[in-house]
Amino acid sequence: MSTDSLSTFESFATRAISDLVDSMKQKNAYATGKSARSLEYEASETRVIIRGGGAFFATDRLSRLETGRGPTSNSQGGVLYPAILEWVKAKGIAGPRGQESIARAITNKIHREGTSLWKRNEQRVIIQDVLNEDRLSGLYSNLSASL
Repeated sequence: MSTDSLSTFESFATRAISDLVDSMKQKNAYATGKSARSLEYEASETRVIIRGGGAFFATDRLSRLETGRGPTSNSQGGVLYPAILEWVKAKGIAGPRGQESIARAITNKIHREGTSLWKRNEQRVIIQDVLNEDRLSGLYSNLSASL
């Protein structure tokens, strides 16, 4: 492969990340921007890897980003409350007892019942809309042309 392939991979990743962020915004999966800012890529002449923070790990919040999360049997070490508090602050949600109280109530409800997205058994298709068959076919075509 050549530097043309490196350029092809870099261009592909840059556009894909931009489109992933746009997809997150369109599908109401963008509050603090933390997940979007975690997106990055690594490209060489032979491959490209796009990765992100916890929201993009298949064993962590990928399913939660797109399908919500179900009830939990324990607090999972308290990881949900700080994320919910950050979300409450980003959304500017306020109440008479303060944002911390609102975040705790939301956290407790999610632990008990799951998120509304999960309860409705719906999916926000974010990643598959961007990294779809057409986009990957275009990448393969561009790589073939650079050989």
